[in-house]
Amino acid sequence: MLKKIVYLFLFLCTATGYSQHIDTPIDSFFYNVKRIEFKEASKSLKKTPVLIQDELQLILEIIKDNGQTHKNEFQLEFIEQQNISSLEKALRNLTEGLYILHYQKNRVAAFEYFRKAYEESLNQNSIEFQKYCLISILNFYLKGTLQNDNEFTIYLEKFKEVSTDNIDHILRNSYWFNLVAQTEIYNPERYEHQNLFDGIFKEQDILVNQIPIKAPIKVYYYLDKGNFLIRKEPKESLKLFEQLLITSDTTKFYRPWKYLAYINSGRSQERMGNYREALLNLEKSQPFKNRNDSLKNEVAYHSYAADYYSLLNKYDSAYYHARNARYLGYQFNFQKHNTEVSKIKVALDTAEKEKENLILTAEKKRNQNIALSLGGSLAAVSIIAFLVYRNTKRKQRIAEQDRELQIQKTEKVLKEKELETINAMVSGQEKERLRLASELHDNLGSTLATVRMQVENLERNLDKVDDPKALLQKTNALVNEAYTKVRSISHERNSGVLAKDGLLPAIKKLARTVSSNNNLQVDVQDFGLENRIANELEITIFRIIQELVTNIIKHANASEANISLTQHDNELNIMVEDNGKGFKARTLQEKDGMGLGSIERRIEHLEGTMEVDSAIGRGTSVSIDIPL
Repeated sequence: MLKKIVYLFLFLCTATGYSQHIDTPIDSFFYNVKRIEFKEASKSLKKTPVLIQDELQLILEIIKDNGQTHKNEFQLEFIEQQNISSLEKALRNLTEGLYILHYQKNRVAAFEYFRKAYEESLNQNSIEFQKYCLISILNFYLKGTLQNDNEFTIYLEKFKEVSTDNIDHILRNSYWFNLVAQTEIYNPERYEHQNLFDGIFKEQDILVNQIPIKAPIKVYYYLDKGNFLIRKEPKESLKLFEQLLITSDTTKFYRPWKYLAYINSGRSQERMGNYREALLNLEKSQPFKNRNDSLKNEVAYHSYAADYYSLLNKYDSAYYHARNARYLGYQFNFQKHNTEVSKIKVALDTAEKEKENLILTAEKKRNQNIALSLGGSLAAVSIIAFLVYRNTKRKQRIAEQDRELQIQKTEKVLKEKELETINAMVSGQEKERLRLASELHDNLGSTLATVRMQVENLERNLDKVDDPKALLQKTNALVNEAYTKVRSISHERNSGVLAKDGLLPAIKKLARTVSSNNNLQVDVQDFGLENRIANELEITIFRIIQELVTNIIKHANASEANISLTQHDNELNIMVEDNGKGFKARTLQEKDGMGLGSIERRIEHLEGTMEVDSAIGRGTSVSIDIPL
């Protein structure tokens, strides 16, 4: 009866969605980071105070990279700053903790930074910032940095106290399952705890149904429930891992999720007796293994490979992988031993700091007593009150001046953006005019000049020509050729977009033309693009895709490219990818003409967004979202 009452209460709570106020831009930023909605987080970041925008941008980049850039390539230099605010200090501690956790060998040091960030967050007017500090601490424990340390239960309880929405409860259950439930006390294989685990995932099922279908946060649910079902329902667990792969996109953040999805799909296939498929999934996981935690990944890879080859009666391969797993396991255990030593050092340092804090607190209390004993006279109180009043007035004037300056800066930026958009549109139109003029001059002009010469020759020598009919036929053929070129230019001008079939056939035709004329294979995929959209918007979108394909042909030196169009509700997502030589996206210098910067301004004119992901030797991926 008690269990039914608990589930009823849970359902009523989740039905309301635990609606939450996002009071400040900082709240909005960390709320969207928590939901794995990085585009929305980036928008929120731009609304925060200028003094903390660089720090928030750094936090966002570290979280989005998710430790996938090699530690030798992701180097940060932290500059010590004096007289910074409590909020800036808290954000800096969070940044340093995230950097150490993802890119440094001795991860133990990250905990002290996370703890400081959390303590500072308690003094800030941002509940979502406080939550993310706790999430960072729980992720620290989830990495397995400290062995046999159950102090995470303290922070799990603190996170439970501040949980206010469905996302919080999904994360709390996920941490519970992966931290508490995997200990020896709550071994999921023990029969007597089966009801406990069933209850947790019934709660997760209710919570997940309250959030949108394509919410990225569902990756936690797919992974945890899939792991829970591997032993008793491997076929159902395999479906959940497939959903995890679908939900995970191509960005760096999801690489560890894809790795775990393939690894655990192999475990599900093994339970079903499909040993070859298990081995295939294991091989698929390797491109996504963590670059900064490779030893742990390699031990797991060789261990699973040894099991699968043994089940396939390939004992030579099984022995080879078992030997590698044992050898790498020795190294991994040595690293854990060093981690334990580091843990002891952190504990000693923390104890020493606590001792210093006690001494400082006692001294501060003594000074306060002396100040109170000396007291303050009425005159002193009056003087202090006057000074405070004058200082407050001065701060108000400065704040008003700052607000006016900020308004002026914002208006200036908006005007500059508008001019940039207009320039981009004019530049595009001018380039199109020049291209048409060139086509008319080079192709059609030469043909018409030949026709004119033929007609003049026929006029002068009509009586002298032996076969005037043949000359007329030749002239007629040239006229037909000119007519065909006019139609071709007209067709190319609209590229099929204005035809009855619309945008998608035009893009497929473009792909076929490029694939047949270049050493480049272009594929097109679409999903949900069933209805026509506004003709002007179709033309603009086609020109953008055409320009991106032209850039691939001119600069990428690629052999394969992919164009993906997905329409969901009132939004169109366009993904253009290639396997070319790539470039440094951060140092891209804009040039005159239809460059990436110009394309981005045209997309902003459509109230859309564009993201470019590229690096030397890894190809380029351009993602565009346009509201319809």
